[in-house]
Amino acid sequence: MVTNYNITIKNRTGGPQSYLLFAEKPSVGGGPSGTVWTNVMKQCPPAPSGGVASFEMSNNYFAICGSYKSSPQHGGRVNVYKTLPVKLGTDESAMASTVGFSVLEGCGSCDLASPVTPGKGKRDSFMIDTGFQNGGVPFTERDARENNLFVGVASSKDGDTFAVMSTFTPHPNSVYNIYPQTTFYVVAGERLRDGNLVHSDTVNNKVAVDFGMRGTNRITLVHQEDNTFEFQ
Repeated sequence: MVTNYNITIKNRTGGPQSYLLFAEKPSVGGGPSGTVWTNVMKQCPPAPSGGVASFEMSNNYFAICGSYKSSPQHGGRVNVYKTLPVKLGTDESAMASTVGFSVLEGCGSCDLASPVTPGKGKRDSFMIDTGFQNGGVPFTERDARENNLFVGVASSKDGDTFAVMSTFTPHPNSVYNIYPQTTFYVVAGERLRDGNLVHSDTVNNKVAVDFGMRGTNRITLVHQEDNTFEFQ
């Protein structure tokens, strides 16, 4: 079942404010992954004082692959080559999607095979398999790193648009179980764009919204004059 999450921000700061959204990094198990980056999912136009901004997300998830436009760093940009819808595992009788990853000739690009559903992914996760049986050419971790290749997860309200949630550099012959989280961060005043990489420890003026803990799919925040956020 698709769940829509909604965050509304009431701007009470006395001036216009810009907001952006990124997700908590997914838990990644099963293989070496190096740094797991989170990405700006959405950015709102400036909200006037007394106005509102809102974000809507869903638990429709996509496996993605692509490349960083340079060595990954805070504020870095991404090129997404392919997105494929996946299903998370629910129990032992409904195993999650498995998606095969491959590197194309020359190691400068990559591809994803059609998801196998049910696959071998665990509960609340989906699986990306980088084994050479998926086709393409054999590659090394160095090949992936030097060509800035990534795999990851995106979210979407529907099948036509997607928002990158998180990315990381894949290693060869690895199997990754990727567990998306239902915690999101609202940030005020940060000058980043959709898809930009985020080093969350360096971001100020952020507030965490944990939908799992709060037990509701709709949250309202009030951005106060002292630049703090309160839950309404």
